[in-house]
Amino acid sequence: MNIRRAAVSFTGGKDCTLCLHRALKDETISVVLLVTFAPVNSKPFLAHPMHLIEAQSEALGILHKVILVEAPFLSSYQQRIRELWDEYKIELLFTGDILDVCNNFMVHATEGSGVELVRPLWGIPRNELMQELVNEGFDIVVSCVNIDKIDQSVANDLIGKSYFYVYEKIKEINGIDRAGEAGEFHTMILNAPRFNKRIQVKGNVQTDDTGHYLYFNFNHVQLIAK
Repeated sequence: MNIRRAAVSFTGGKDCTLCLHRALKDETISVVLLVTFAPVNSKPFLAHPMHLIEAQSEALGILHKVILVEAPFLSSYQQRIRELWDEYKIELLFTGDILDVCNNFMVHATEGSGVELVRPLWGIPRNELMQELVNEGFDIVVSCVNIDKIDQSVANDLIGKSYFYVYEKIKEINGIDRAGEAGEFHTMILNAPRFNKRIQVKGNVQTDDTGHYLYFNFNHVQLIAK
């Protein structure tokens, strides 16, 4: 059997982790790397804090690597993706993309790299996505809410809560994508089928410096037995 080496573009949220889960179930694929693309000199990710991503990597037993990119971003991504082949012999790059929200950026970023882009969740109906996450036993917390897109009176009740709770709460709000594909909210995974430990968190809700986002400040992250 020909086993293809793969990396997953990983921010620790529901979509990329479900994408990873699907890849891990494929016996023809070996996921050897989780990659987080980050701009040079960028501020810490509030919605996807790096210390929580590192805990996820440890729980999964898969190497995590931060890959720095810089302007012009397309050529920088292209170079870094070529380096994934050179350094790790990566043949496949999985992403959890559902919609084309960035003008097919990752399609262009992988062109000519020798690395094949795989988007297993592309176009997935939101109820199907949610049901798969439920069936597979994912534990998902909403880490950030855009209060320009979701009224703050509602957002206050969503931040830090389970995605499944949030999914039900936003079903009736017109114009809100229930997967958060328009940037309405972000998520982080605390437990998934391939985790050898689950993640326990404590924290508090804060508003970012711009005043446009509520985020959950994960000030305590701990791996504990499942």
